[in-house]
Amino acid sequence: MSELRAWALPLTAVVHCGALAAAPGQANAARQAEIQINLCSAPEQTVRALGLQPARGETTIWVFDNRALDLHREGLRLRLRLTARGAELTLKAAGQDCGRYRAQVDGSGKCEADLHGAKFDDVISLSHSLSLQQVDTLIRPDPVRKQPVAEALRAVLTRGQRDLLSTLRGVKADLIPPDLTALGPMKLRAYRAPSDKYVVEVWSLAAGADFVELSERARRDAASARRAELVDRVTAAGLVVCADQASQAGERLRRLIDGR
Repeated sequence: MSELRAWALPLTAVVHCGALAAAPGQANAARQAEIQINLCSAPEQTVRALGLQPARGETTIWVFDNRALDLHREGLRLRLRLTARGAELTLKAAGQDCGRYRAQVDGSGKCEADLHGAKFDDVISLSHSLSLQQVDTLIRPDPVRKQPVAEALRAVLTRGQRDLLSTLRGVKADLIPPDLTALGPMKLRAYRAPSDKYVVEVWSLAAGADFVELSERARRDAASARRAELVDRVTAAGLVVCADQASQAGERLRRLIDGR
């Protein structure tokens, strides 16, 4: 836990999540999109070919699910991000209609489309900060754990996160699977080009696997054309765009479970 205790003071309540309510007046699709391009070139080659510079300090990522990845299969992701500035717990719900729900969260909730290949996927995200003590209850080693991960996680969810889970898992017996576990850690390093808007993220697993993703936020109506420009740019730099452009999140989780 030395990495956590090296933080500055934990963030105070950056966001306060409230209930989700129907918003029939909104457009049915997210207006903003995040272009995501999976690259199959090595991280060092990617950084060198694109002339990238580190964008920020390293981030540690944990994801909460059971070994069957039930939440992931339902399009749900509970993610903990740890940086030198503090910790943030995010609930992401993919495959949603942005016009159906509105997060009444003082502007802290968002709904945007992820663009993988030619497919848009609307994703709702609700985030809030955690204290060092709350983080410790979630990721401390099993031999010294005082309560199950599911119980500890339930205690730190906001009302808005619980409401969204209840809505999307209404037919399930539990708000979150009782056999939930902390999957990680993953190390995330971000890089930027000196004169462009895109970000390249390198996800590293403890077993040594690396995943490289180029991303950029854009208006939804301009995202497909911008994606084509970015693909042309990286291929012209001698980099390989992966044949599989589906989200890499599931493969990262499967490798964590298998220890690969």
